[in-house]
Amino acid sequence: MGEDIDVFTGAAGGSAGAPRVMILVDNSNNWVQDQPNGKSKFLALAAVMNSITTPVKVGLSMFTKGAPTGGYIRFAPRDMSVSSNRTAFQSLLGGISADANVGTEAGAPKDESAALYEIYKYYSSAAPRSGKLVQNPNADSAGNMGSYAGATAAAQGLTSGFAFDKEGDYVSDTSACSKAYIIYIVANNSSGGPTGQRIYEGVDSGAPVLPAPGAPDTFADEWARFLYTHRDPQVTTYVMDAYYPDDNQDAGYSLALQSIAKQGGGSYKHVRNQAEITTELLRIFAEIKAINSTFASASLPISAANRAQNKNQVFFGMFRPDAEAKPRWFGNLKQYQLINQAGVIELADVTGALAINNNTGFIADCSTSFWTSDSGTYWQNVPVNPSVAGTCTTTSFGKFSDAPDGPFVEKGGTAEVVRKGNAPAVTNSTPTFIVNRSLYT
Repeated sequence: MGEDIDVFTGAAGGSAGAPRVMILVDNSNNWVQDQPNGKSKFLALAAVMNSITTPVKVGLSMFTKGAPTGGYIRFAPRDMSVSSNRTAFQSLLGGISADANVGTEAGAPKDESAALYEIYKYYSSAAPRSGKLVQNPNADSAGNMGSYAGATAAAQGLTSGFAFDKEGDYVSDTSACSKAYIIYIVANNSSGGPTGQRIYEGVDSGAPVLPAPGAPDTFADEWARFLYTHRDPQVTTYVMDAYYPDDNQDAGYSLALQSIAKQGGGSYKHVRNQAEITTELLRIFAEIKAINSTFASASLPISAANRAQNKNQVFFGMFRPDAEAKPRWFGNLKQYQLINQAGVIELADVTGALAINNNTGFIADCSTSFWTSDSGTYWQNVPVNPSVAGTCTTTSFGKFSDAPDGPFVEKGGTAEVVRKGNAPAVTNSTPTFIVNRSLYT
């Protein structure tokens, strides 16, 4: 007969394939009007690729010109931890944002519903609708050199991983357990494009989503929901709403974009410049890599069942089973808060940033709970299995610090305060109490 703790321990159930991330970039006329911020999307994206050191497949989709409206695959997702793929992608992004090519690249209708449907077709390895090579001279096809030097993956010297097979159907990597994502980077200095359609080629996006007051009613959020609930594959959609200065915002359109992110299972973020786009991309990629590295969850997910609330203080009792099935487990009590995020009450960390990684159901890598402070390299010398080295890419603290404590049960929170002798977690100095209280459990 097994021990009670056996239900929480044991080897991982397998390893997930490299996640596939499709970046959908708004190349409508708004992009031309929004220079130089229009270029910042591509510059930030190119820079962030240098942070990817483990297998993550990243591709690029853009809106298509002509009919039918929708999107096309400019660069099929390829592993960015491979230097030749990364270099080719960065060079291609540089060409798209070059002054000489802006007019060629921009001017497509912003048909978000049809573009999301096209990405669904790619991820499903189906025949393209709006993304055919005959309509899109810069589509990712073997031997296609594009409309200017370096405009395509083939023109960048790549010889494999193209979006199409020889029959013209999409070829998408369908590795076992490989997760799929969309990051939609939008230019919001005017409203969205066509309403779109509920049904394309007999595929139904489902019942209408009621739009928020003042928001345009399109089928983009329905298609985001379809992608997230389809399961074969399941596709999570993130939205980055780019506008600066703030008076360029179409407030109603922002509400519609928030609905796309909500229905797509991802998150929405307003970004104003290259630095903010870079930070948000790093955060999203950290979330995506987190679900890949925690295929068998080491702790219980955050839910109403393991939390207590008092006013705007939300407390979570959490534990992590011992990896070697020993009876002593790490436990902690952490505090978070609630914020109003685009009309929805969400859990946030001490800084007011969203605390939950929607992919794992647990705390996000860069979240910091209340009472948690920078403790330098404390955890580097603590023999913990598995390692608690942090993976947040946007913090200035070391990976062995308590802050940010993220999804690590043993870091930060009440445990850090007790460890330091019940002194407030403000500094990493020795507690001032003459006699420290011993706490037994």
